[in-house]
Amino acid sequence: MPQFVPCNFSDNKIELLTESVKQDTSFKQLGISEAQIEAFLKDNIELIAEGGGNDKRENLLIVGQQVIDSSNGRCDLVALDGEGNLVLIEVKRDKEDMHSRAEPLEIQAIRYAAAMARINTPEMLIESMFSSYLERQGVTDPTLTATEKARRELGKFLDNNFAGSNFNRRQRIVLVASSFDERTLSACSWLIQNGVDITVIGIKPMRLPGGLDVLNIERLLPPRELGDYLLDIKVPGKSSAASSISNANKSTRRDLPRMAKLFEWQIIQPDDEIYLKKWPESTAKVIDSDRVLYKGEPRRFNDWAKEVTGWSAICIYDWLVVVRHQKTLSELRDERMKQEEDFQLPT
Repeated sequence: MPQFVPCNFSDNKIELLTESVKQDTSFKQLGISEAQIEAFLKDNIELIAEGGGNDKRENLLIVGQQVIDSSNGRCDLVALDGEGNLVLIEVKRDKEDMHSRAEPLEIQAIRYAAAMARINTPEMLIESMFSSYLERQGVTDPTLTATEKARRELGKFLDNNFAGSNFNRRQRIVLVASSFDERTLSACSWLIQNGVDITVIGIKPMRLPGGLDVLNIERLLPPRELGDYLLDIKVPGKSSAASSISNANKSTRRDLPRMAKLFEWQIIQPDDEIYLKKWPESTAKVIDSDRVLYKGEPRRFNDWAKEVTGWSAICIYDWLVVVRHQKTLSELRDERMKQEEDFQLPT
C-alpha cells in the first residue's frame, strides 16, 4: 500500500522529518462536503477508474449524477465503461458519514445496481438519465436537442469501444471515501469473493511539508494479486500452450501494462511526436507519462485527445500513434508483451 513518509533530501542524504511536520487532515476539517468531492470526481473520473490495467474498463463516460431510482434513492454518479457496463459510483466523505445512514453503503449500492440492471438499451439510458444530465451540465448545441446530443455522444462512445453488442450485460460498483469501517470492508470482500464486481477506493487528503496539499488515492479492494506482477518464462523444448493459457488468464485479470510501464519499456519517451489515428494534424510532443505539449500548452493525454476528437471519453492506447513507430500504443504494447511471452531461458 502506498504511504507518504516526510523526508528531507540534501547533501546526498535522506533524513526523516519529525512527525509534527506532517499534518494529517480530513475533508471535514478542510470544510469540504460530500457534494464537492462528488463534483471533483465527476470532472476527474480517470483518477478512480482503476480498471486494473484494462483500458476499456478504465475508459469511463459519465452519464448521470444524483440519479433517482424507483424507490427515491439517489445514486451519486453513473458511468458507462468501454466494455458497455454501467458503473455505479457511490461517494461518502468518511466512515463517520456512513454510520449516520440507516442503510449500509454496500447494500445501498447493490440496490442501485439492481435498478440499473433494468436499463437494457442505449435509448433507455438516454431517456432515463443521460439527456437530462447533459442538459443540467449545460452541454448544449444550438443544432441539437439534449436527447439528440446524448444519442450522438453515447453512440460514438459505444462505437469507439466496440461495445454496442455488450451494452449493460453487467453492472459494476465503485465505493469511494476517505475511510471505511471494518464491517464495510468485510462485506465488500465477501461480495467480491462471490462474483460481485465491486471496487473500494480510498481518497484521503493530506498536508505535506511545505504546505503542499495532496490526495492519497488507493485501491483498497480487490487487492492486487502477486501473480499480476510476474512474467511467465517459456521453458525451452516445451509447448507454448501453457504460456498462452496463462497469458490469456492474465488478460481476464485485467493487468495490461499502463503508461508508466510503456515509458519504462521506451515504447514512448519524452519529446516523442505523437498524433491521434484519423487526426494526423493533431501532432503533439510528449512531456512525460502524464502530459503532452499541444498548441504550446501542456495537457494531460486524455484532455488532449478529447480536445482533438470532441469526444467525452477516449481510450488513449487505441488511438495514440507514436510517429517514430507509426503504430498505436496498443499495437506496440502487444508486440512487447509477445516478446516477454517468447522470452527463452539460456541453454
